[in-house]
Amino acid sequence: MKISQAELDTIQYYDDHAEEFYHSTVNADVTELYQLFIEKLPPGGTILDAGCGSGRDSLYFLKQGFLVTPIDASVAMVEKCSQLTGVQAQQLPFNQVDFDSAFDGIWACASLLHIPRSSIDEILVKFTKAMKPSAFFYSSFKYGDKEEIRKGRLFNSYREDSFQELIAQHKQLELVKIWRTTDVRPRRDDEYWLNALLRKRVDP
Repeated sequence: MKISQAELDTIQYYDDHAEEFYHSTVNADVTELYQLFIEKLPPGGTILDAGCGSGRDSLYFLKQGFLVTPIDASVAMVEKCSQLTGVQAQQLPFNQVDFDSAFDGIWACASLLHIPRSSIDEILVKFTKAMKPSAFFYSSFKYGDKEEIRKGRLFNSYREDSFQELIAQHKQLELVKIWRTTDVRPRRDDEYWLNALLRKRVDP
């Protein structure tokens, strides 16, 4: 699967703005989201941090005793995550993910939103393959229902109904919870996010 030009431009954006993005996100408090996710996982389980960015989330999971594999398409963000966590992150675009039943959980916080609608199904198939039976998968998107280029980045947003339609095409995935939250970063309380927690079915 070929990466689109819009995705390549988005990766370049993070390479070019890594320092700014790191400082704007590394201290964001998403503890409530963490708790909803990790309570579903076995102690010391394996987590794929898909789109690890600053490394904020990987660091939290590592401190909770989980085995974390951080990946990101941006070389600069891989470096930031590796420096913060002490764990070597992998430079790995989502279209190259090829794990097989490796993870108890996949964490894709504000990362799949950069995958265009023309490719999202293929990425979900890859992520589903990477999950162990009964594994859990968290993802978040900007709240809306459109695909757009905004300041050099591709954004693919969903609402509850459009996301449910997407997941209905993936019979191995069960939608456990879907909910809306406000952005936790300063001066962004008028921005909303769609959050989804999925589980891989044992017998689809």
